[in-house]
Amino acid sequence: MSGSRRVAVCMPEALIAGVDGVACDLRLPRSQVLRDAAAAYVERHRRRHQLRERLREGYQAMGSLNLSLAEEGLVDGYVGETGTARAGGGRRRRAPRGGR
Repeated sequence: MSGSRRVAVCMPEALIAGVDGVACDLRLPRSQVLRDAAAAYVERHRRRHQLRERLREGYQAMGSLNLSLAEEGLVDGYVGETGTARAGGGRRRRAPRGGR
């Protein structure tokens, strides 16, 4: 495998047994299962980082609009999906359980 390096990793016996079980089920070498798992982990981390960044940018872009709405008092008079005004930004309180 070109461009590859050998690394030593310490893992609990139970995890190694799990990896070996997956390798056996998939009929792949243990090293391939570990490479695939590491690649999936890195990709998931990259996507989460991108999502966090996009959310941060979105919140910053909407910050001035949210502030002006709050200052105008439009948030307190929020009209929900039902068309009725609800105080407190549209949160509903649940009725107690048990018919009380």
